[in-house]
Amino acid sequence: MDTKPLKRSIVASVFTIAVVALVLTSATYAWFTSNGEVYTSRVEAKTNDTDARLYISPTGGADFRKTSEGEITQINSADVESLQPVSTDDLNGFVYNLPPQNGRNDRFLLDKDAKRYYHGHVYIEAEVTGSVNYRAMTLYLDDVASLVSSDDGSLFANAGRIGLRLAGGEPVIVRMSESENSAADREWNTYVNDVLLEDGKVLHYNASTEAVEAADDPSVALASAVVTAADPVSLGTIELNRIYELEIFFWLEGTDPDCTNAIQTDGAGSVISLFGVLEE
Repeated sequence: MDTKPLKRSIVASVFTIAVVALVLTSATYAWFTSNGEVYTSRVEAKTNDTDARLYISPTGGADFRKTSEGEITQINSADVESLQPVSTDDLNGFVYNLPPQNGRNDRFLLDKDAKRYYHGHVYIEAEVTGSVNYRAMTLYLDDVASLVSSDDGSLFANAGRIGLRLAGGEPVIVRMSESENSAADREWNTYVNDVLLEDGKVLHYNASTEAVEAADDPSVALASAVVTAADPVSLGTIELNRIYELEIFFWLEGTDPDCTNAIQTDGAGSVISLFGVLEE
């Protein structure tokens, strides 16, 4: 991406999600159930351009607060002390696995109560002062080094996913790590219609038929999801002086062969930085 044009400017904001999980077992199996805690931190915004502002607020509408800091608000009914594997391809329907029969994971239900994954949101607004002529701001992820943090030896991020959805934009799903468990701690044991799910596939909930289907995994690697990538993934473009909701999801992808009970850690999380480019 060309970052040289003078008619573009940069705004960055930072917020964090830290996840802690603990699994107490010795056998290796897929779609494990874990006990864990989800912690959320404050949102911070900053800019390197005196004419640009990116405001963060835990509330929208008339209650929007134009501040450089704000809390991420959890909006689903998940118990923050319980994190369980789910699968999705679009952030709309998350499905979970019932206890396996005959050693196969092939019985799935929609998580109607949204209790097995983290779902939060913040509200953002871009503003420009002075006489500069900008019309919008395109948002990207920034700072790949801090997007994932975990304890030494942690495997938790190997099956972790971060989902971001800007109002009016397409969802972006990012893999927290490209590392893999050891061969003994990986397992392919997800079946859809008696067919073993292959690499590069996840589950999709078809709301029309209420059926669970195999779908292409839309997730991207961290390295290709940041603004410094050759072809960075955009979260969407927002108009100036308009408030937008940004949804934040965190989950363990149950179909990932690394999503076994081998994933255990007392500290893993993510610092999500937003990188804004002003557009004429």
